[in-house]
Amino acid sequence: MKIATALRVLVAVLFIFALINLFIAYSQLSKMETNAREIYYTGKQIELVHRIAKLVYMKHNGYDSDKEIQRLTALMDKIIIGLVNGDKDLGLPRATNQKFIVKMKEVENEWSKFKDVLLKAKEDQAFVKELFERSESFSKVAGESVIIASHAAESAVGALKFSQVAIFLLGLVFLVFIWLLSTQKISKPLSQLSEKFQEIAKGDLTIRVDVKSNNEIGLLANSMNKMVHSLNSMINTILTAANRVISAVDIAKDSAEKTLEGAKNQLVRIQQIATAS
Repeated sequence: MKIATALRVLVAVLFIFALINLFIAYSQLSKMETNAREIYYTGKQIELVHRIAKLVYMKHNGYDSDKEIQRLTALMDKIIIGLVNGDKDLGLPRATNQKFIVKMKEVENEWSKFKDVLLKAKEDQAFVKELFERSESFSKVAGESVIIASHAAESAVGALKFSQVAIFLLGLVFLVFIWLLSTQKISKPLSQLSEKFQEIAKGDLTIRVDVKSNNEIGLLANSMNKMVHSLNSMINTILTAANRVISAVDIAKDSAEKTLEGAKNQLVRIQQIATAS
């Protein structure tokens, strides 16, 4: 694989990895937000029940609280149903935690008992005390539902922490893999090429680079081997031509020496003939 292609693949993998991390974090945070709403509204039930009981008490002391009692009662009905079946207005999804659903059934039952006493207490002050007692009983059961919702939220936080640690470790492993890959496929071959180039620069043309790769470094190594081979061929050609020239010079020298020797011999003979005459 070419280096440019490998880098594109690595960038794509890192991008996908980041998207997965973002998706997991977003999902966990959304779940935590939902859990926070559940905790808020399960706790809100307790507050509303106590407010309704106080408004009934104030009603018997001359305060016109019928409309507010009616509004809060309707809101309580909406919250209790929404915590189990979901409610878009309140931003509540359908409950999936079976323990929470069972506990909310108990809350709904306590709420029904509270409303029965509420109807009586609105008309007769003698039932106000019982209404406060029912509010305390409701608060106890509703408080247990808050605890269950809190445990679910803690589980979501734990899941988020676990997923982030797991993603961090996977990212660390991936970075180590990239480092090893870059060292094996890029840094080490480049270091070998650098050493070979230095040896060639010193005049050693017997060097061969053994890089078995189809990427740019492999192509560079093959090109260097071809260059060294071409230089060797060129030098061998020059040496062969030089040897031929030297051989021709030697032959010419021998011929000249023989010619000179013949001329000397001829001169001696001429001198001998002249002396004899």
